[in-house]
Amino acid sequence: MNRLTRTSIAALAAALIVPLSGCAALISPQQTLHRYAAGDGASVSVGDVDVRSLKVVGTEASEPAQVLYVAINNGDSPQTLSLTIAGEEFVQPLEAGEVYRQNPDDGAEEAIIEQLGQDSGTLIDVTVSVGSETVETHTQVIGPAHEAYADYVPGGAPIPTPAQRVYPEGEEPGGH
Repeated sequence: MNRLTRTSIAALAAALIVPLSGCAALISPQQTLHRYAAGDGASVSVGDVDVRSLKVVGTEASEPAQVLYVAINNGDSPQTLSLTIAGEEFVQPLEAGEVYRQNPDDGAEEAIIEQLGQDSGTLIDVTVSVGSETVETHTQVIGPAHEAYADYVPGGAPIPTPAQRVYPEGEEPGGH
């Protein structure tokens, strides 16, 4: 083989390595540029206020439920946050720069919806307002089967033991 043929074959092989190796970095959009709530609950921003990890913890539509969230006032002035869920409004004043945790474990008074109107495992509509700005969103209704939130169910809820849980036919606890 002459030198020109060998050089051409080497150039062709180098040109095919990237597309054939599965490396799509040149043609695939960067997925980390898309913002999303990576954990339980919804996230929304209204004006200078961010609401994170917004979730409702309850069991059945006819039962009460508790609202949990974190609110961050990124502004230089006080703001008033309002959440409307299942017809009930929760208002929280926020000082400039304040991070507020609506969670009894952090000293907040429980935010209780007297009758949720939806079962756990569904999404519920939420209206979030700060001043004259309003955003409509939805969030999870988390039930006591999610053990991390069982203590937040108003009135308490038993955590199902493995014997009480329903497993697909032929599958047993701990099996895959």
